[in-house]
Amino acid sequence: MRQGNWHGLQGDVNYTFAKTLGFGTNNNDYLATLDNFYTLRNPHNSYVPQSFDLRHVFHGYGTYDLPFGKNKAFLNTSNLENSIFGGFTLGTVIGYQSGFPFLFTGGYDTFNQYDGGVRLVGTTPSALQSKLGIHYAPGHTTALAFDPSLYSGGANGGTSNQSIIAPNTTPGTIGSIVFLHGPNVFTQNMALSKLIPIKESVAVSLQAEFINVWNHPTWGTPNGSLQSTSFGTSSVSTGARSIELRGNITF
Repeated sequence: MRQGNWHGLQGDVNYTFAKTLGFGTNNNDYLATLDNFYTLRNPHNSYVPQSFDLRHVFHGYGTYDLPFGKNKAFLNTSNLENSIFGGFTLGTVIGYQSGFPFLFTGGYDTFNQYDGGVRLVGTTPSALQSKLGIHYAPGHTTALAFDPSLYSGGANGGTSNQSIIAPNTTPGTIGSIVFLHGPNVFTQNMALSKLIPIKESVAVSLQAEFINVWNHPTWGTPNGSLQSTSFGTSSVSTGARSIELRGNITF
């Protein structure tokens, strides 16, 4: 959806829904060759989300000419007011998307040379996905990506709670191949610029740009290894807010 210039406001928003599935083991995005299957007896086990499988993506951007100064609604009665308050434009870019896929691994090569998957006890992949959300762990530089009930140490994290999700340890078998999607990602940048006319053909523009304007952390894909002591933890994958100042002369 695109909004044309309306009282100084213009912008664009777009939304994409997608699924990207393919053949490969352990989410390695292989081409579909024979040695990329867990077993040819059930190729569906190897038909999995690929690493760039993003289900929902929203982008929006826009600019707004602030209503101050000459020929505007407010503070328009003198050249001084126009020089101080006029010529300002506010812009923003917003992004929101669902998380990247990751695989639960049990740590036992029970079938051929591949991880044998996991065993779900009284739960389902959709129920596990609903428990995904950022929980801060005391004294940790990472965050728990799941409800504390899924960890052996509860709110302190640890390995997986094997009464709910356990490694498959039975030789010669393939357990559940469980892919989930990581935390959603939200980003917003903003910019404030001012145009200062000098002469008819000369102007100066000043701009302040705020990257990650709300200083909002973006969390990376969780660790899916059930036996790791950092199971289900996420680290911040984006930097803190930064401010850039620039000036341009147009002639």
